[in-house]
Amino acid sequence: MKGDGRSPASAWHSLDAINARTFSAGDSIYLKRGADCHGLLWPKGSGTASAAIRLSAYGKGVRPKVIAGNGDEEAFKLFDQEYWDVDSIDFSGSALFGVFVSGQSGILHHIHLRNLLVHDVHGEEVKHKESGLVVISPGTVQQHFDDVLVEGVTAFNTEQWAGILIGGGNFGEVAEKDWRTLSCQRGRRFCFSGKHESFELQGDSGPASLHCQRRSARAPRGVRPRRRQSRGQSKERFLQSILHCALGDGARPVA
Repeated sequence: MKGDGRSPASAWHSLDAINARTFSAGDSIYLKRGADCHGLLWPKGSGTASAAIRLSAYGKGVRPKVIAGNGDEEAFKLFDQEYWDVDSIDFSGSALFGVFVSGQSGILHHIHLRNLLVHDVHGEEVKHKESGLVVISPGTVQQHFDDVLVEGVTAFNTEQWAGILIGGGNFGEVAEKDWRTLSCQRGRRFCFSGKHESFELQGDSGPASLHCQRRSARAPRGVRPRRRQSRGQSKERFLQSILHCALGDGARPVA
């Protein structure tokens, strides 16, 4: 470790230095453009509604690269953390997730991902439908997200299940009383993995454009599909059953 990390002249020289620190509201973490940073990046701490924590890039050139090692399940991780703005980073090299955001309980607010490149997540056999390039997924039925934004994120090249997945959770069929809400930014497009269709959804805050996956009835051997459209189930009801994480209370598809 070199320097105190408070200026380019005294920058830290390892991700371990960032991972060992708990950041506070209003803090910013900048990686140097053109740099290759090896290992998992998991900065600790949370921002607040008035002052998010920012992870971004400084200098000139291409995005800084965070290249996870063979033993790393993620390249970038947040767990039980909220109020983060992450932009202008290249993540690659992990085994299960490129970017992974999750938690155990309560509401996690304001996870904004912009202008990221996430790719080459290899290493392990697909064991469930929650692994992938960019995964923002609750860890329990009791945990959910509010205000998730994915904008200008390019994700490609993985043997894992998802491209960009928001919601999910391997909980089987969840009772309607436990459905979670996720506030969608107007006009934003969220990409789910696999074959997909586009729908306009009307929520409490106005229309939100979503690019959403209709789950395949066929799954890899040993993997049980989480959602199937049952015989006689309306298209609207099916969409709400698989997209309840992305719908506000009373939200509905609009014609």
